[in-house]
Amino acid sequence: MLEILGIILLSNVNRKNALARGRQPGGFIALTICLWLGLEFLGAFIGIMAKLGIGSYILAIVMAAIGAIISYLVAKNCKPGTYVPSAPMVHNYTANVEPLAGSGPPQMQYAAMPYSGNEQGTPTSFCHKCGAPLIEGAMFCGNCGQQRFIQVETANTRTPETEAAVLFPFNSEETVPYTVKPMRAVWTAVWVIGAWIMIFIAHIFLGIHLLYCNAVSAVIVHVLFGTGMYLLMQKSVKYKVFAGGTMVIAVLINVFNYCLLRMPLLRESPFGLKELFAIPISPMMIISILLRAFVVAGGALFFAWLLGPKQQREPSLDNGTTAASDMKAKVEKKRVWQTALYTVLVSLPVYIIFILATSPIYLQRPLLLLQFLIRCLLTAMTLIFTPPALHGLSTMNTKRIRLSGWGLVWCWLCVAGMFFSLVMCIIYAVSSFAAPMYSSQLFMSITLLTGFIMLIARRRLGWYVILFGAYISLVGQFDESLSAVIQGANHYIPFLIGAISGAFNPLITWLSIRGAWYAKFPKM
Repeated sequence: MLEILGIILLSNVNRKNALARGRQPGGFIALTICLWLGLEFLGAFIGIMAKLGIGSYILAIVMAAIGAIISYLVAKNCKPGTYVPSAPMVHNYTANVEPLAGSGPPQMQYAAMPYSGNEQGTPTSFCHKCGAPLIEGAMFCGNCGQQRFIQVETANTRTPETEAAVLFPFNSEETVPYTVKPMRAVWTAVWVIGAWIMIFIAHIFLGIHLLYCNAVSAVIVHVLFGTGMYLLMQKSVKYKVFAGGTMVIAVLINVFNYCLLRMPLLRESPFGLKELFAIPISPMMIISILLRAFVVAGGALFFAWLLGPKQQREPSLDNGTTAASDMKAKVEKKRVWQTALYTVLVSLPVYIIFILATSPIYLQRPLLLLQFLIRCLLTAMTLIFTPPALHGLSTMNTKRIRLSGWGLVWCWLCVAGMFFSLVMCIIYAVSSFAAPMYSSQLFMSITLLTGFIMLIARRRLGWYVILFGAYISLVGQFDESLSAVIQGANHYIPFLIGAISGAFNPLITWLSIRGAWYAKFPKM
């Protein structure tokens, strides 16, 4: 009974939200019921199959709550429409009622008095004080002597220019056009693929004596998925094709990563691709990889369409002013964030349910389940933050930055630090003893060294090189070392501490260049 009341209340809330957005509420009510009951039955089924006992009921409630939250978010942030609910006709009988003498202010009486079409220049044929009929052309009432009330209409002096000035009062003389260049996201995907190839070649053909970090390759896959999500948000078919290609390559990298993880001589000597392809792959693993790609792509397409702008309801912001460009930039940035967030909220639970249903070992071993959930949380973080970061890169309208003071000093210190790290990686890579570092450290040293040199050379792109390079390496190393520590491998604690402390590098970098980032730089 309580569940039925909850469905009814949520359906009414989603109905009001849909009507407020100009959408027909029927589909959203049906979506509410389907998500609530469908996910509830699915959770109960998984709990029964896994023999969870009372946990089956708790899992069903949790899944129903997830469905309720998703339906609310969809109705609250759906794409605006033009639907207006029909209302009964209300006839206005006010014009047939004569006002009483002295009842209310003259403005209210004037609004209730009938208008005489035969009189020219007179707004009413009745006295606004006593209600007596007025003689046409008379300036005073013949009954009480009150002067006739005449409405004075002001001329409409508002022009399109003044409308724009009222709407955007802080316009500057210089116009800053708002442009999006999604090809920068495409080139970012190419760069990330190149980073994986560098790590892949180092272990396949060179046999370097550095630890292979499986989680770094997984983060690269998720960054490529996030890049595909952002490209799917674009209107052009060309970028949707690029998104498809990016996700296909991400799936292939995921398969290669699965094979690399099972190479017995991965860290001892180089080996050929023939040995790599000889490794058997579980069909269930292929299905899980493809499922992740399909739910991410489908969710991005659906929410990009659902949250996309509608010209009939949303005002045009392309009037060439700086304030208009800033307003449009904020709207687009919000849409990117929402699309990424809702896609993850839908796709990740589907993937978790599939893995738990097909791999009961996670439910039998709590530590393994904890590692899996932590990895899913890191995956969600990557998928949520990658599209907004790429949107910031694609909308960057100034390529130059002028560092000074602490920002310049910090970049030079980091150049020295990354050069020292690169030298140590090379020494450990060619040595014959086990190296206390991951091969991804070599990639991060090269990437961050390049990024800081670009910042010193006044290139804003250097910040994004640092951001993506540090994120891929540090998140992967954190995931890998944390899983090892949870399993009892205490010699991975230095790796975990290094990953956590390394996160302060991009944070301090941003704080040191933030002032120069927002400062105006003259065009050259």
